[in-house]
Amino acid sequence: MKDLQEATEKICLLKGQALAMECLFMAILRALPETQLRQALHEYDVESDIVREAIEHMPRARSLVLSGFETFFQRVKAIEKQ
Repeated sequence: MKDLQEATEKICLLKGQALAMECLFMAILRALPETQLRQALHEYDVESDIVREAIEHMPRARSLVLSGFETFFQRVKAIEKQ
């Protein structure tokens, strides 16, 4: 039971860190001038395609990882429409 508790705590810690990085990333994107924002979003599209391909080859939790990735991807792409 102790191992399960430790794993749960580590997962929560990592999720908190990931959310903090997401906030920072979104804030940086919003602060960019229009031309740099367009370039950054284009590069993000390119990198996202590579990551999706890597996720497809994951042996475990593929659907959960992809779902989390796509949720974040859509949040970033929404900045493009603002």
